[in-house]
Amino acid sequence: MRTVIVVGASLAGLYAARELRAQGFDGRLVLVGAEPHRPYDRPPLSKGFLTGDTDEGQLALSDAEETAELDATWLLGARARALDARGRTVVLDDGRTLAGDGVVIATGASARRLAGEPLAGVHTLRTLDDARALRAELTQGPRRVVVIGGGFIGAETASSCAALGHEVTVVEAAPLPLAAQLGQEMAQVCAHLHARGGVRLLTGVGVARLRGGPATGTVAAVELSDGRQLPA
Repeated sequence: MRTVIVVGASLAGLYAARELRAQGFDGRLVLVGAEPHRPYDRPPLSKGFLTGDTDEGQLALSDAEETAELDATWLLGARARALDARGRTVVLDDGRTLAGDGVVIATGASARRLAGEPLAGVHTLRTLDDARALRAELTQGPRRVVVIGGGFIGAETASSCAALGHEVTVVEAAPLPLAAQLGQEMAQVCAHLHARGGVRLLTGVGVARLRGGPATGTVAAVELSDGRQLPA
């Protein structure tokens, strides 16, 4: 029996597996995912899931019937760390080696992180576990939230945090948020929407470092490239 290994058990990996079955592949399918979760919808993580309007059950991208029809072996919580393209083998973090007749790379992107010592209260937003951690912190009372980056995810996160009653500042290195994606005119509209939603927008400035509180290991401020410090 032929085997195809799909590295990446997210949306792209799931779609690749679906398409293989749709095109008549009846061999063994193995989906490898670094996260412990079955594929889920990511866009709501910065919107409805963060505000509590969307629960985890609504994020699922397939139901039990479709999962059964896919007839795949799921290796979740297993990170692929090496690929032997010539030998068509994938090496996992735990040392296991998977051999197949074909390998599909569908790993997607990873969040960029600021250099420096890890501080409590600093979040990235890429995965379900990221969103769980951020949502849990946002329920602990009013927060001063600084969102670094005014792209789509940053804008959505800022809007969600403001809707929950937090004090929110967005820091964007470009002169306007989303200008590269939407053009100057729509970027101006987005800037006005931030203001109307109660979000403070700082543009044309970068982030130098994150500062922690004295001996707490918790973030206390975001230092900008011009020397300003934003309490966070």
